[in-house]
Amino acid sequence: MRRIGRLGGRRGLGLLGTPRLLKGYLFLGAVILAAASLLYTNRLARRLEHAQQTTSMVFARVAADLSFSAAESATPDVYLPLVRRIDFPVIFTDMNGVPRAWRNVAIDPRAVDNEELERVDPNVPPSGAVAELMEIVARLDREREPIPLYAPDSTITGYLHYGVSPIVRELSWVPWLQILLVTLFIVIGFIGFLTIRRGEENSIWVGLAKETAHQLSTPLSALLGWLELVKEKTRAFDLGRPEAESIERVTQQMASDVERMQRIVTRFSKIGSPPKPEWENLETILHKTVEYFGQRLPRLGKEISIVENYTELPEVCVDGELLSWALENVIKNSLDAIAGRKGTIWVSARRDGDHVRILIRDSGRGMSHEESRRVFLPGYSTKHSGWGLGLPLAKRIVEQYHGGRIYLQETRLGRGSTFAIDLPVLS
Repeated sequence: MRRIGRLGGRRGLGLLGTPRLLKGYLFLGAVILAAASLLYTNRLARRLEHAQQTTSMVFARVAADLSFSAAESATPDVYLPLVRRIDFPVIFTDMNGVPRAWRNVAIDPRAVDNEELERVDPNVPPSGAVAELMEIVARLDREREPIPLYAPDSTITGYLHYGVSPIVRELSWVPWLQILLVTLFIVIGFIGFLTIRRGEENSIWVGLAKETAHQLSTPLSALLGWLELVKEKTRAFDLGRPEAESIERVTQQMASDVERMQRIVTRFSKIGSPPKPEWENLETILHKTVEYFGQRLPRLGKEISIVENYTELPEVCVDGELLSWALENVIKNSLDAIAGRKGTIWVSARRDGDHVRILIRDSGRGMSHEESRRVFLPGYSTKHSGWGLGLPLAKRIVEQYHGGRIYLQETRLGRGSTFAIDLPVLS
C-alpha cells in the first residue's frame, strides 16, 4: 500500500436534466388510446354476441315451427335449408340428444346419412363423426345454454346448440392486437429516439473534442517556441550560478506544464477516432495517475490523502492515455466530493475472473438517490461552475472504447461514494 500526498479540490458531478414530460405524455396518450380501444371493442363484441343470441332464439322458434309442421320428429331434411346461411356454429339435436343437422363445426353435414342417425343410441354413440358431434354439443352447452325447440302445444321437440360467431371471436382479439401494435410502435419510436439522441451526442462529443484540440494546438506550438527562445537567451547571457539555476528550474517546470497540455490535446484529438489499444501495465497507469494528483493539484487549504492498493494485476490491452484520462476524471470527482478540510481517497484494483475491477472510494459527502441516478448523464453538475462532462467522458472511454463498465457501486450521504471500473482481460 502507498499513501500519496495531500491535495485539495472541489467536487464536480455532471448531468443535464432532460425533460421527461413529453415522453410521459406520449406514453399516457398511448395507454389511454389502447384502453379506449379495448373498452369500445369489448362493448361492441358483447352487443354482437347479444344480437346473435337473440337471433338464435328467433331462429330456434322458427325451426321448431317448421319441424313440427313438416314431420312428427325432427329430420335433417327439415333443418338443412335453415342452417345453410348461418355463419356461427350450430347443431340441432332431437329429444334424445342425437345430432340431426349442423353447420360450421368442422364436420361435413354429408358425412353422416339419415339412416345412420336413426340407428344412433345416445347412451352408446358410435365412433367417428357422430361421436365428435356429440362432444362438440357438450362443449357448446358448457359455453352457452341450449335453446329448446317448442311445439305449438309447448312440448319440447329438440334443442338448438350454438356457439360464438367467428366475427365476434375475431373481434374480441382486435383490442389486444391494437395494444400490441401500439406497444410495438412505442418501442420502435423509443429505440429510434435513443438512436438519434446518441448520434447527436456522439457528434457533439467528437466536434467539441476536435475543436478543442485544434484551438489548443496553435498556442501550444507558440509556447514551445518561446520556451526554446528563453533557454537560448539564458545560455547566451553570462549569468551567475544561482540565477542560472533558478531560470533553469522555471524553464523545466514550464516544459513539464507544456508537455501536460500536449497530452491533453492528444486526448481530445483521440475522441471520435478508433482507439489504438496496446498491452499496458495497469498498475503503472494507476500509479502515474495518482501521482499526478499528488504533484499537481493545489492544496486549497485541504488535507486529502490518496491510498493505493493493487493486487496481482495482469497486463491489459488499452489505450493508456485515454484510460488515464478516465481515471483522472473519477478521482477528480472524488476529490471534489470531500467537503471538509480532511479526507481520504482509496484507489484499489484486483483481478476478478475475466476482468480487472478498479475501485475508487472517497470519504466525501455521498450522493442522494436523485444524484446517484443521474451521475453519468452529460451536463448535470451540483456545482455552479461545473460543466458536468467529467464522469460522462469517463463512461464513454471505459465502455465505448474499451468494452468495460463503469458504475456507482455504493454511496451513502455523509459516508462517501465508491465507483467501480471493470476492464476485460484479453488473452
